[in-house]
Amino acid sequence: MTKKVTPRLMIAILSAGMLSFLGILDETATTVTFPILTRDFAITTDQGQWVNTLVLLVIATIVPISSQIRLRIPIKKHLF
Repeated sequence: MTKKVTPRLMIAILSAGMLSFLGILDETATTVTFPILTRDFAITTDQGQWVNTLVLLVIATIVPISSQIRLRIPIKKHLF
């Protein structure tokens, strides 16, 4: 049984890969900024870790919520 990969499926796979890459990039960026955060805001490393945790928590909640909003709110079609 052979199945063809449709362009729509390929776009979905590439989109998932790009989103995964951007998630890792975002997490790495917040981790790399720890020394700058601790110096500029005069906070401890523990407090910097809490900032990183909160950023990741916000991202983890926004992604599924935005997906649900997208499914529930119809897209308006332009008349022109």
